[in-house]
Amino acid sequence: MNDAAFDEFGREYSEWSRQTQLLPVRRAGHVAASAFELGLDHLVDHFLVLGRRTLEEPTRFDYPNLARENLGDLEAVRRQCEQASLTEEERQAYSVYLDRFAALLDRFAGLPVAADGHLGFTRAALSAFRFLVDEFGFAVTERSPIAVAMAGDALMVELSYSPDSPMGTVWITNPREDEKDARALVLDDFAYVDTGEIVFDYDRFDLRQPSGVARLLETAAVLIRRHGQELLTGDPEAFRRFQREAEAREQACVELMEREQSDRS
Repeated sequence: MNDAAFDEFGREYSEWSRQTQLLPVRRAGHVAASAFELGLDHLVDHFLVLGRRTLEEPTRFDYPNLARENLGDLEAVRRQCEQASLTEEERQAYSVYLDRFAALLDRFAGLPVAADGHLGFTRAALSAFRFLVDEFGFAVTERSPIAVAMAGDALMVELSYSPDSPMGTVWITNPREDEKDARALVLDDFAYVDTGEIVFDYDRFDLRQPSGVARLLETAAVLIRRHGQELLTGDPEAFRRFQREAEAREQACVELMEREQSDRS
């Protein structure tokens, strides 16, 4: 990673953050009322968090795409500013601030994206699930530092870096299924078919370390490859069969929680 680029972004972010606190809409006790103030306040809150997390975890984000989204929101706020009831002095002050915000987002857009993903997630996901491409004809439709998506004829497999909610690491859907019957399959469902355990043990993987991320993805790939052969070919009955297993697992989870709650009572 280019540390100099993040250092420069950090300096500009700090100055922008300082100027943000001087805005009327950010002063203590001020209640945002107009569409312009509400829009600006929301965007500032969002980017304060995003900028701070960028400096804490520089490999985590897809900077060009995020910058594009935020610049679009900023332009919407700028149009609201032009229509807001402001004095010329206020309008000029906000215009200068919005220009600085846009310059910061331009700097943000130029930050380098980690080629291997956050903690090696992208590389590990593409490696572990390469069999979907080689054996089942899937195509990679999305890749970012924390997400990889692969699409087959009937299935979508989405892989995400999700340390706070690791059940979201694997998400398999069949877009052809009726919406009322649609249910994503998760890694727990494959583990249930494999061992009968109703909850997959995510705690044995340290998802704050590259080795733990890689091991979880490799384990997930092995389970899905072992038990999902028919499913991965796009067989609709196989998908519905897995859904029934998933529903049984969920019911077992509910019953277990009810028993534990009863034992504590």
